[in-house]
Amino acid sequence: MSWVSKALNAIATIAFVAVAVAIGSTDQARADSLTDAMDTRPTHVVINYAGIAASGYDVVAFVTRGRAVKGRRDTTAEYDGATYRFANDANREIFMTDPRALEPQFGGYAAYGVRLGRKATPDTPLIWQVSDDKLYFFADEETKALWNEDVEFNTRVAQNIWQQIRIVPPALLVKSDTD
Repeated sequence: MSWVSKALNAIATIAFVAVAVAIGSTDQARADSLTDAMDTRPTHVVINYAGIAASGYDVVAFVTRGRAVKGRRDTTAEYDGATYRFANDANREIFMTDPRALEPQFGGYAAYGVRLGRKATPDTPLIWQVSDDKLYFFADEETKALWNEDVEFNTRVAQNIWQQIRIVPPALLVKSDTD
């Protein structure tokens, strides 16, 4: 995760807490529930502070349209601890017929980072590709190029590593210079 991403996540968390306090959640019970909510965020899928996956992009459009399309706030589906947004109802229905086939690989973490044993959060705008009808995100164009030097091998390695790190919090994994 780049320092910019870390800084933005920290700012978003602080803003979220500040808003919660401003609207009257100063009592201990509400503060505890906010802390619990932050502690129970899934570690196997990349979501923002509001629980939105894929940076709000329609994951079906990557596959069906071959391009990144922002999803609408009012067209969503819940799956595996995350909220996905879609450009239209048809894409939401396509997703819900087989969400496992259409969700981003490695929970939306950067594919080459997973291959190295890391959970790097992709920056936006997303750098992505569809291979064998699977959606992959990348930290940057350089790691995407490294991935594409041997897609088959890198996919196999990343899938094996993902099974080991899927539920490990990202902060507990050792950082690499090529995430």
